[in-house]
Amino acid sequence: MADQRPAVAWGYVGSDAQRREQTGVLAVLWVVAAIRYLLVVVALTTLAALVAVFAAGGLASAGQPDGSAPAWWDRALLGALIVGVISGVGITLVAVPMRRRRFEAHVLSRCELHRLEGVHERTVDRLVEGLAIATGCPAPVVLRTPSPALNALAIGATPAEVTVVLTDGVLGLPRPQLEAVLAYELALIASGEVRLTTWIMALTEGSDLSWLRLGLRSWALRTSARHRDRVAASFTRDPAALAAAFAAIATDRTVPEGVTMEVAPMWLEFPPEVDARFDPRAHARIREAMGLERRIAALDPTGGGRGSVG
Repeated sequence: MADQRPAVAWGYVGSDAQRREQTGVLAVLWVVAAIRYLLVVVALTTLAALVAVFAAGGLASAGQPDGSAPAWWDRALLGALIVGVISGVGITLVAVPMRRRRFEAHVLSRCELHRLEGVHERTVDRLVEGLAIATGCPAPVVLRTPSPALNALAIGATPAEVTVVLTDGVLGLPRPQLEAVLAYELALIASGEVRLTTWIMALTEGSDLSWLRLGLRSWALRTSARHRDRVAASFTRDPAALAAAFAAIATDRTVPEGVTMEVAPMWLEFPPEVDARFDPRAHARIREAMGLERRIAALDPTGGGRGSVG
């Protein structure tokens, strides 16, 4: 029987349309973040350069017999503006990736992380090794957090940097369901969705301009969850197990330690008990996009959950 797994090219699993959508979303978020930094940084650096030019020009004018501005004055002003713009662009290119790294460290620091040990380590290592080969992406670092909640987290800007966190509750699932959850997370990594979500959350965090930030976040997170789940199901060969795992996770009301509204979309299940701040409607849209109910329906074998990938 022919292998029905999706073709893997350069570690990417998914359609060209999905890749274009991801690139478009990231481009919009980067532009918004760059404008925000540029407006501040260019204004400050340009102001500093102009102050220096005015000070130098004032001293030079004092030495002129008629008190007029020196000949180099106009060129110096133009140079100050150029220096301000170049400095702003350079600082933006450095500051935006740093912001993403700080966000990743913040999310992981809110979890009590431990290395896997014993039977869990052996089981997860074997499963991840096989799934990494199937998805064509590097095997991620997998850690555990001592929580009875049924949930999981994947975060990182590139497949080689991704960290997957499993709660003790997920580690206690039956092996087929645990494999299905790991396949889901590996498929998100390979398809670029973990990278996309990490950047979305990092570039829209903060308490300022909350309506714009949350509006961007809710728009950017509206990606095809059902498509991602079908990709995961194609690797597990058992969409029923993934649907069963999702059903168990969706009905569990325990919230892992450290989960807040700012980081909740990074988790497999968006805990409904997490309080919405600022704009409840925007948070409701985010929760709807990240919820598991529609994905469970899409994976129901009686409803054609296997579906087609692409």
